Amino acid sequence: MEDKTGGGMDQDRWCGVGCKPDVIGVALWRKAALICAFACLGAAGCRNSTTSFAIAPEEASRPNPFPATPDVIATGKKLYDGSDCTLCHGAAGDGKGPLSRDLKYNTRDWRAPAALSSFSDGELFYILNKGKGAMPGYADRDSPEHLWQMVDYLRSFARQ
Repeated sequence: MEDKTGGGMDQDRWCGVGCKPDVIGVALWRKAALICAFACLGAAGCRNSTTSFAIAPEEASRPNPFPATPDVIATGKKLYDGSDCTLCHGAAGDGKGPLSRDLKYNTRDWRAPAALSSFSDGELFYILNKGKGAMPGYADRDSPEHLWQMVDYLRSFARQ
């Protein structure tokens, strides 16, 4: 069969299990994507927690070493879009990613200024770094510099 995917794979086998997108309905694809996301998040250490969450004052008061310049925000966006953040927080930061909707997570709408006003940059960095509730931390997957840039990008949602 002629390669129409651009990736050098036979179109009949492009998803690795011999399926074609024109044969399987959108709902089934959505369910398959969610199953894959659950598996990926589980492998990444996704967890549910009912314990209280507190950030030490010295962590909460840490200043962001990156000014919110257009370049820093663009880098933060690239990092956010390239990670699994959008699965729960949504591409637009509205808290309506596919996992958030389906698992009924109470993720915040970062576009609302009030949603971010109760967090310092240090607190946002700490949450990105260590995780919170079902959200895994990214300390082992990203550099502190990248996490600070993502903090600037999160803040940009409320300014849009």
